[in-house]
Amino acid sequence: MNKKQFKANVSYLEKNGVELCGQGLWEGFPFSAELECYTKAGGDMIIDVDVLNREKLSEHIDEFNVNKEVVQWWPNGEKGNGVPFSNIKEHYEDLEEWVESMKEIINNIPY
Repeated sequence: MNKKQFKANVSYLEKNGVELCGQGLWEGFPFSAELECYTKAGGDMIIDVDVLNREKLSEHIDEFNVNKEVVQWWPNGEKGNGVPFSNIKEHYEDLEEWVESMKEIINNIPY
């Protein structure tokens, strides 16, 4: 990856609601990035990758565990602080939808 490709990917992501929060986060990884975006229900999602490209973003989303994410917000099956959902199913569906939308965005990223 080079600087031009990095900038093209950032521009594309920002046009699709994914904001760059930080870059060059790790020594030796000049094109690493921290990204922020939101689910439809307003869930704040942070993505860290060591290279801002299609391959690394795809890996991150493919490894994202919706079950694990939901369970941490519903300790003992009870809604945790700040959870805007009436039930676990709504939360799960919001995250599933986010994962699918991210896959679509990533499939069309320039590099």
